[in-house]
Amino acid sequence: MLLKLSLAYACRCDHRTPAPGSIPPCYIGEDWRQVTLTEFINCSSNLAWNRQTRMLANLSLVNCYDHYRRNDPVNNEKMLQSAIENLTNLPYFGIMKYINESQFLLEQTFSLKFAHPLGDVRRKSRGTKYVVNTLDPSVLQLLRKRNSYDVRLYNFAKQLFFKRYEYARTIAPA
Repeated sequence: MLLKLSLAYACRCDHRTPAPGSIPPCYIGEDWRQVTLTEFINCSSNLAWNRQTRMLANLSLVNCYDHYRRNDPVNNEKMLQSAIENLTNLPYFGIMKYINESQFLLEQTFSLKFAHPLGDVRRKSRGTKYVVNTLDPSVLQLLRKRNSYDVRLYNFAKQLFFKRYEYARTIAPA
C-alpha cells in the first residue's frame, strides 16, 4: 500500500492525484522483477517515456496524467514546448556528459569556486555498457522512438547550454 500511496503522491498535478486506474501498473504482482524489457517498452501507461520532458513541463497544459491523451502528438508537442520554456527560464542547468563545462558554468552563474573539479566523478554507467553491448539495434530504435520528445529536448538543452557556456567564457575573469 505504501508504494501505491508514494506513486500517487509523486504524480500530483494541479494539487490532485491521478484518478484511480488512470495510470495502471506495467506489471502484475508485487513489483517489476518479472517484467521483461519488451513488456516494459510496450506498456501503454509507462511513465518512463519522455520522462525528462514531462518532468520539466507544465502538465496542466495537457490535462495532467490523462492516460488516454498521453500519446497524442499535439499534447506531446505542448509538453515539449512547455519544457523548453521552463528550461530556458532556469538560471542554470548542467549536462553530465559535459561535467567540466557544467562546473564552470555553475561557478560563473552563481559566483562560486569549487575546491576540486567535478570531472573526476564522470564515469560511464553499467547501464550504458549494457545498452551498447547487448541490445538489439531494433530495440534501441524503438527506445529512441518512444523517447523522441526527450531526444528533442536534449538537443535543445545542449544548444542552450553551449550558448550559455560560450557567453560565460567571454565574461569570465582571466
